[in-house]
Amino acid sequence: MPFPQHRNRLWIFLLLFAGGCASDYPPSGGAGDTQPLQVISSQPAPESTEVTTSTIRLTFNRDISEKALFNSVHITPTIGTYDIVHVGKSVDIKPEQPFAANQTYTLTLDKQVKDMKGRSLPSPYHLAFSTGKDIDRGNISGMVFYADFSPASNALLLAFNTNNTKDECNNLLAKEPNYRIEADASGAFSFQNIANGKYRIIAVNDRNNDKCYTNESEEIGVGSITLIPTGTTNVWLRFPKANKAIAPQEKSSESPTETGSIAGQIVAHGRYVIIEAESATRTYRTIASHPKNTTFLYVFPTLPAGSYTISAYLPSSTKTAATLQDWNPGSIHPFHPADPFGFYPEKVRVRGRWKTDNINITIETLR
Repeated sequence: MPFPQHRNRLWIFLLLFAGGCASDYPPSGGAGDTQPLQVISSQPAPESTEVTTSTIRLTFNRDISEKALFNSVHITPTIGTYDIVHVGKSVDIKPEQPFAANQTYTLTLDKQVKDMKGRSLPSPYHLAFSTGKDIDRGNISGMVFYADFSPASNALLLAFNTNNTKDECNNLLAKEPNYRIEADASGAFSFQNIANGKYRIIAVNDRNNDKCYTNESEEIGVGSITLIPTGTTNVWLRFPKANKAIAPQEKSSESPTETGSIAGQIVAHGRYVIIEAESATRTYRTIASHPKNTTFLYVFPTLPAGSYTISAYLPSSTKTAATLQDWNPGSIHPFHPADPFGFYPEKVRVRGRWKTDNINITIETLR
């Protein structure tokens, strides 16, 4: 694995009953329980300071399945090896080494935690506490998208703390991240209670749910700036897309009875913008330049009838505006940010001889 994994040991106490024993099968009978699985208490309590305990205890509203618990606990920064002791609704996490002094820790339970009926947490659970007098309150939040701009609900987010812009050739995936969290079902993520500073943020398309990057089989997404300061709330990351046939929009051989048009404006800070209209089989591109203030006007005059995803990006390349460059997804090794992008949130329907206006996009540029 490209960065170290913790060696955890799970001790499960099976409570014996007359005629049988506890198991991961749901109990029969009784009224249905529609409440979601949740953590109802913790020791230490959330946001606690000057913590001296050697054990973290979590109590749930229902009995927890030990099968789903083992790989669901993550603590940052790393605390080395620890034992997990599970009895019914309670979970004790016992590090082998004491917590470091004057350190903020964040425990995360991911969405794989389930109760005995298979119900999971509605979103990852976070518990922050400090062994010092103060607790870190830095945060960075944003969204992760798949290549087609749908929410990346299984994205794993890794944050690496650095104030050095000269270490771009270092392979981040060979290092242990300072912080690790998951995106929720909407693709949203939020690093909370992290130390103030600047971070390189990357997203992993965690296809196998092993909470780390699997080389060459999982995509990586990076942000549009190299170092992201705490307090940033609009970080967007997108996984790379597969290559498709690209058709410029200067000319078209399509019959006017079979085509329609899409027009709108792009609000962005840059010299020019490339706009894409992507169907299930093909991608069309055009260029908008010479903005009025920060507003670019664009038009696709002859698009074949169908449904399109409309997106735009600010190319970072030094090539001329006349070149229909691919969107640059950035890279990890060496580290290079992605091109800033934006997209229209709904599919746009093109009908023959119809013009669809006001398909407008804003590209947020982190600075």
